Parts: sequence; structure tokens; C-alpha cells
Amino acid sequence: MRATLAAGYALIVAGVVLYFVMAFLGLAHFALFVVFPVVYSTQAIALIPFALIFLGIVLLMLTPFVYMRRPVEFEPYGFEDQLGQEAQEEGERERKSSFGGLVMIGPVPIIFSNDRKITYAMIALAIILIAVFLFLYFR
Repeated sequence: MRATLAAGYALIVAGVVLYFVMAFLGLAHFALFVVFPVVYSTQAIALIPFALIFLGIVLLMLTPFVYMRRPVEFEPYGFEDQLGQEAQEEGERERKSSFGGLVMIGPVPIIFSNDRKITYAMIALAIILIAVFLFLYFR
């Protein structure tokens, strides 16, 4: 599952980087429509980064369905020993998951998280994305 996710993210990042390279070379242009950033070009080569980003998103969306076919291991009820069950419960108590995200609606960042460190990372990422967009928009 990690390889599929990594491939999806890699395709998206490659497409975005390719768009930035094309913008610096003058093959693509950035604009702002209402509050939505838009990339446009008159060159047919601009379809390549779009295709990479699109395939990356499709791959990320299909990843859970690819791994749903895995066989689920069931333990027969009543055969687990008490010591193993207590160790499993302690392991579940110690495990803490954190999440966070950044949604950019035009120039407006929406940040959500349940961990302070992830929140700060998302704020830094939002500032970087806004600075890059403004640089490309006003150059």
C-alpha cells in the first residue's frame, strides 16, 4: 500500500514541478480566476503535467480498493490467551495517531490538525505555497 501511495504522490509532485519549470521557461502561465489559481498554455506539451497530476490523483483514489482484496485473518473466539489479550490492549492504548491537512481555496488556506507540530508544519506549507503563487503571479 505504501508503494502505491508513494507512486501517486510522486506523480502529483512531478506534475507540479513540471508546471513550475514550464512557467519559468515561459511555456505555461499562471492566473487567478476569482480565487482559484489557473495554469494555462498554448503548447500541447502542457498536457503532460496535467496527465501526471490526474493519474496521481486517480492512483491515490484507487489505492484503498486495490488492497481491499487482502484476506482478513480471523482468530477463533475463545482460543486467545488472557495474557496475549492484555498485551494487545496495552499496545492499543499506547498507540496515538495524528492527522492534519491543508486545503487551499484560491489564496485562502484552511488548516486542520489534532497535533500542534502538524499544525505548525501546515502553516509553514501554506505560507510557502502562497509565496510561490504570488511570486509566479506578479513576476
